Amino acid sequence: MRADALPLITVFVPWIGREPFIGDAIRSLLLQDYPNLEILVSDNSLSPAARSLIADLHDPRMRIIERSQRRLAPAAHFDACLQDARGEYVMILSDDDLVEPRYVSSMYEAIRSRPDVKVCIGEQIAIGERDNLTPAASPEVHFRTYDGPGFLTRRLLNLHGLPIFTYMSLFARRADMLQHLYRDYPDGSHADNYMMMALAITGRVAVSSAKFYYRIYEKSAGLSTPFPSLLAACTQYERDARLLLRRSRRRIGTLRSFILRALLHIRTSGVMYRRLFQMYRKRLRPTEFFVSLAQLLLYTCGIFRAWPLPRR
Repeated sequence: MRADALPLITVFVPWIGREPFIGDAIRSLLLQDYPNLEILVSDNSLSPAARSLIADLHDPRMRIIERSQRRLAPAAHFDACLQDARGEYVMILSDDDLVEPRYVSSMYEAIRSRPDVKVCIGEQIAIGERDNLTPAASPEVHFRTYDGPGFLTRRLLNLHGLPIFTYMSLFARRADMLQHLYRDYPDGSHADNYMMMALAITGRVAVSSAKFYYRIYEKSAGLSTPFPSLLAACTQYERDARLLLRRSRRRIGTLRSFILRALLHIRTSGVMYRRLFQMYRKRLRPTEFFVSLAQLLLYTCGIFRAWPLPRR
């Protein structure tokens, strides 16, 4: 099929200067088999030297937007990319992640499978800082669709058995994403979760077997966030998620809305306890650790959300 017979898809790469990974991320997009593709690189690296790295990768499908005036908050950066995208469908690829060659085309096939599919994600594989690979195309790609609120419920209960680390690279119609935009939480934590929930509660979710490689390392987003900021992000996200679910009660039902709110709080609290004891305990002085534990206990009891949150 001719490229111009298919809708334009924009994959935008919000680059913040992680030089060791940007080349591999873009090359994985240049290998995509979807023919009508725009690769939008948003350069917020604030480094003229770093800029030369992507100049050598230029391709007719690539468009580079320079945002060198100031460092943007993650949500503001994502929203700017969303506004600048020309495609009918959009996806983010972080500047340190990778996708297999059939990823974008599988997302398109999944979302066009039925009109009520609002958002798609792929199979996620964790890789490390030193993993150097060129993703191969899966011999066969398939997908399943789920009722959106049901998918969120099962994910919070972890019933799918799918290793989903992030919703950052969700695939959706640009018009649908523009109705919600991203929310600015400390260090960008939960911005992807908010967008996923906003889209999922309005329709169905498709999950493809195409591979997405999510790079996890000590300095990656989220793992390097100070614990008080991460707890503040959880508090703000839960507040916004509760508001989304309240507004959707007519569509998804009061009971479902209540269950999702409760599961969200329980799951988030559990994740935060694991992070505090398994990761932050090694970084914090004893006094800082016990203060963080006290804050987390208050958060679990629903008290911490009433505290003033730190300003960015």
